[in-house]
Amino acid sequence: MDVGPTTDLTWSEIEGVRVNLTIDDTRQIAQHFFRTVHEWLPIVSYMRIHRFLNSSSEVVAADTVGMFVAMHLVSNDTSREHQAETQAVMYRSLKMALLNCEQHGQFMTNYLAALVLTCLYEMAHAIYPAAYFTVGACARTCFCMGLHDKRFATQLGKHVDTWTEAEERRRLWWATLILERYINVGFMFRPISTHIIKPNEIIPASDEDWDRGELAVNPLLVMSIEARTNVAPFARTCQAAHLLGRVSQHTNDHADPSDVDFHFQEADQLQRAASALLAIVQQEYSETESSLRHRHFSAMALCCSALLALYDVHSCIETEAIESGGRDKGARMKLQQLAIDGFKRVSAVTLDLTEEIQQTMATQGLDRISPFVMNALYQAAGTYAWYARENGSASHLGALQKIRDVLALLGPRWRVADDYLELLKDTEFEHGGGCNM
Repeated sequence: MDVGPTTDLTWSEIEGVRVNLTIDDTRQIAQHFFRTVHEWLPIVSYMRIHRFLNSSSEVVAADTVGMFVAMHLVSNDTSREHQAETQAVMYRSLKMALLNCEQHGQFMTNYLAALVLTCLYEMAHAIYPAAYFTVGACARTCFCMGLHDKRFATQLGKHVDTWTEAEERRRLWWATLILERYINVGFMFRPISTHIIKPNEIIPASDEDWDRGELAVNPLLVMSIEARTNVAPFARTCQAAHLLGRVSQHTNDHADPSDVDFHFQEADQLQRAASALLAIVQQEYSETESSLRHRHFSAMALCCSALLALYDVHSCIETEAIESGGRDKGARMKLQQLAIDGFKRVSAVTLDLTEEIQQTMATQGLDRISPFVMNALYQAAGTYAWYARENGSASHLGALQKIRDVLALLGPRWRVADDYLELLKDTEFEHGGGCNM
């Protein structure tokens, strides 16, 4: 069913926008975007944009201009004062354009791409609570378009008749899922806007084939985790986000004493699944040529975030109400020991990842680093600060400082790194709350 606006809203019809793009501007934006962000978040079709730019003499549609503005925002740093002022103007114009597109009913692929990239920009630059609200809007837009269920949900908007654009919409749906699960990490006891992902959900195909417009096989979510199948780096990121969502659901669960056995079993299953996926990604990372290894950073970091969040909950030694329930009275102690040991293992993996990130920045630049690595770095740093408070170990202090140094280097590219760095200030001496970071 093809349902859409009767007329296209143009950028010039929107009051309050202060950004104008020529076709040459959009070509430069696209070129830079596909060299940078697209490397670790391939969600906008290179072939579709390439054909559009080669066949158009101007860019007027509001959703299309908005998409290019969003592409510019996420692919450029804000380290220079003049650049930051320009970014702020573009961001306000983009938000105004998205609102007008929404009111006009202009829900096409370009609109969704603009919305998802806006959410990425807000998350990466710590623009809250806007990022939290925007990811909810992304989810509702996907629901409205029927992207969450291609089989039964009514498909709204322009009919897609190519595999390339159908794959693009799938990737935008998955990007929404990734963003929401990432944004909700540590934001305890808040429900997510999207549903729990089904095991037979289709994940993105080969990134290289999609960029070339070549048909490729789409693996299934869980089957491709359990079996050693050929899965692209972005698809691995989708799998990691799925497990991160499962962990968030588990840690946000108010477990009843009568359900304690299931609660602990679920924790063990989740840590096994996340550890297995992390091992697969690490192996694929080691087999990838050095210039492309940064594409695996997001999946590795999300796996580490999931495990560290899970271990954080189950490593606390304070007595819990559910401890007295269940048949296996030693299950709580076993899980606690597993979490304590797991903290050390995954923090060490994250520290190794930190060193790889630092090396990549030195050889290839900041643009190769995804903002999805930030939470894992922060959680690992918090773990090392915790160890340092307990035993004053010089090695733990050194690990904490190494992560701080990398966050400081990332600050000019992603401002959220500066916020994490502020939260880590003096944590080796004192920490105000919680079992850990």
